[in-house]
Amino acid sequence: MEAVKGWFQVWLDHIVGTYKGLGGGAKALEGGVFSGRMAIRHFWTYLLVNIVIAIVLGVIDGIVFISILGVPATPLGSIFGLATLIPSLSAGIRRMHDIGKVGWWILAPLYNLYLWAQKANEGENQYGAPATDIAA
Repeated sequence: MEAVKGWFQVWLDHIVGTYKGLGGGAKALEGGVFSGRMAIRHFWTYLLVNIVIAIVLGVIDGIVFISILGVPATPLGSIFGLATLIPSLSAGIRRMHDIGKVGWWILAPLYNLYLWAQKANEGENQYGAPATDIAA
């Protein structure tokens, strides 16, 4: 159970950190939330928690809105998707930076999954110092 709490905390820290970074307005978009590197374990933890939450919200949407109310809508999933859009882009771009690639590679379907699974560059690269990993 402690591991699940830790995974959720990694996810929450990334979401909150991204939106705190956006408090700087245009400066944040120039480099704040999209600069730097993200360690592989941190990235996959964030991504997997996102997927689990999206599935749970999809089930709730299906039960409440589609089955009970008969409304073909998924408001919880839509709100979650919008709320996590920028943090997810930030995570993907920062993970690309960790392996020494430009962030635009997140737009290459399937190939980006291959890149996200690669080991980080040893030492500093053009995107900064290596990202600190989360505890195992």
